[in-house]
Amino acid sequence: RKLAFRWSDLDLLGHVTNTRYLDLALETYEPDFLASHELAEQELNFLAEGTYPDVVSSRRADVAEATATFDHVLVRRSDGRELYRARLSWRPGSVCC
Repeated sequence: RKLAFRWSDLDLLGHVTNTRYLDLALETYEPDFLASHELAEQELNFLAEGTYPDVVSSRRADVAEATATFDHVLVRRSDGRELYRARLSWRPGSVCC
């Protein structure tokens, strides 16, 4: 999925905030999945700085579908550089709605 960083995503040094990377990983899930699961474990690796107005691709791959574990990567489209890698594990349960 193609997404763009916004001006409001930046910290005082002009870099995209860490929380925005996780937000973009969550964009790869269906709303029904997010409404019926809660994040159980996360491993986050920040590999490079994102800046405005970078455009990135957010990708998700199943690692272990039975345990709802997924790998994520954010790749800057202009140069193919990986900005972020994560492994997220979910458990059934709702934290909202």
